[in-house]
Amino acid sequence: MILNIDKNYMQETLRQLLTIPSPTGFTDQIVRFVGEELESLG
Repeated sequence: MILNIDKNYMQETLRQLLTIPSPTGFTDQIVRFVGEELESLG
């Protein structure tokens, strides 16, 4: 099985994730970001 991986997309998404403040117990922003990203992917 061969997967086509968009490395630029992965790097940019990781960069965005790492810039969101998410101290222990305060992950609402991360959860929202991931949910919106998954929705945009279908």
